[in-house]
Amino acid sequence: MPTAFRVRFLLAAALGILSVGVGCSRPKYEVKGVVAYDDGTPYSGGGIVAMEAEIDGKRVMARGAIGSDGRFTLASQRPDDGAFAGTYRVRVLPQVVIDGPATRGLDPRFQSFDTSGLSFEVGSGKNEFTISLGPKPAP
Repeated sequence: MPTAFRVRFLLAAALGILSVGVGCSRPKYEVKGVVAYDDGTPYSGGGIVAMEAEIDGKRVMARGAIGSDGRFTLASQRPDDGAFAGTYRVRVLPQVVIDGPATRGLDPRFQSFDTSGLSFEVGSGKNEFTISLGPKPAP
């Protein structure tokens, strides 16, 4: 199995079910953004932006791959289908590299919902967010 495919497969498997039983009649909204350092340089290390919320008493999630330009678009059940309205906790997971060097430039605190300090409010308006990773690390 090619390495890039294995990485995507493992990331998708690790996230599991992305949305659990929130009513089908509830609308979803487009959510997109960029992951960048304080100086505006996009995070190019790859990985995933993941969000979770409790809506109608059920845990829901949305996630999206981080492109080489730092941009992401979130999905909860199908590609680019967005997220339900609500307040989400956010984390950034680095790309998993098999047989290669670890992803650099991502503070481990961003990898947990409990320590990232990140949250988004998704609603019917424009849902475009910037995730700031702080100062860019030295090469």
